[in-house]
Amino acid sequence: MARRTVRFSTELTAISPPTAPDLPTKGDEIIPKIEDVHDILKFKSHPHLTFDVSKDPATVRLLSEALADGMRGEAATTPAVPYVKLVSKFLPWEIEIHSSSSPDGQHSFVSVADVLGGLYCALRIQVTNGEFSECDKQEDVTAAFKERCRLVGVEQGDEAAESQRRKGIRRVDFLRGNLKFCGLTAVAQSPRQLKFSVMK
Repeated sequence: MARRTVRFSTELTAISPPTAPDLPTKGDEIIPKIEDVHDILKFKSHPHLTFDVSKDPATVRLLSEALADGMRGEAATTPAVPYVKLVSKFLPWEIEIHSSSSPDGQHSFVSVADVLGGLYCALRIQVTNGEFSECDKQEDVTAAFKERCRLVGVEQGDEAAESQRRKGIRRVDFLRGNLKFCGLTAVAQSPRQLKFSVMK
């Protein structure tokens, strides 16, 4: 099935990613293997950063308090890379997140802000009838959708909840209520994949 690309822009200082002769390429571009994840995003038993992935990261106070000045613009991975693919055991899709483009057209890197905003935007994509029909957890997904709408009603009122219901099931509902972001882990078998972990 088709994969969607999410672009989330922030103003960054462009850098050229490090290269090596035996690394995978995308066209003429050498893509380094991701060795590590920014400490603020890294999966661990007591993660530095936890937040509700169903909410816009720009409006989450917890994120504003956790991210020190300038941290949003720091590279999300070591080495810095121009794009990453996020995967989850709950989702049948990869989420491809690209770096912000620099004004002079040079390669820049996927930042902490790119990951946070890109994940949110990707999870807001509406699920098609075909995608839902292929899901083997339809009841759980539907229950998560109804609960998400209910919580919107509690926080923002009945009109906002009804607006969410009209928009239908989103990819975030495939997380089946596991909305608490717990961090990213590099995937050893793939040089560009990061597994994102969530829990209730």
